[in-house]
Amino acid sequence: MERFARVRFAVPLLVTVNVFVTGVPTVVVFWSVDCAYCQRHNSRIAQLHATADPQGLQVLGVAEGGDAAAARQEVARRGWRFPMVTDDGRLRARFTPRRVVPMTCLLAADGRLAQCIPGEMSEADVMALASAPWSGTAR
Repeated sequence: MERFARVRFAVPLLVTVNVFVTGVPTVVVFWSVDCAYCQRHNSRIAQLHATADPQGLQVLGVAEGGDAAAARQEVARRGWRFPMVTDDGRLRARFTPRRVVPMTCLLAADGRLAQCIPGEMSEADVMALASAPWSGTAR
């Protein structure tokens, strides 16, 4: 099972990266600028990010398509304040071969990919991610 190396990210800037790594449980959301489901879903993810303890759960948005300017504009227009990166497809390939957006992937504290959830999630389901058992270390 692939594990992701540990590193911290702290600034909500949109940058282009090819590899994502983390050291605490992380919700990673793949989304597209032109996806209405993603817009609603990311608003819920933004609420999760605003209420979660950053030492216990981090959130990362991954805009697909590599158009950083369009993604940056959408992030600013929507007021989303969680960290965002763009992806040319190589990052998503490390998580799942499925092309559904939004796609919410859960990385446990030990770097293990716990689950990928396709599609838009309800507010209750998104907020429950902060207390879900997936966020601990693998046994």
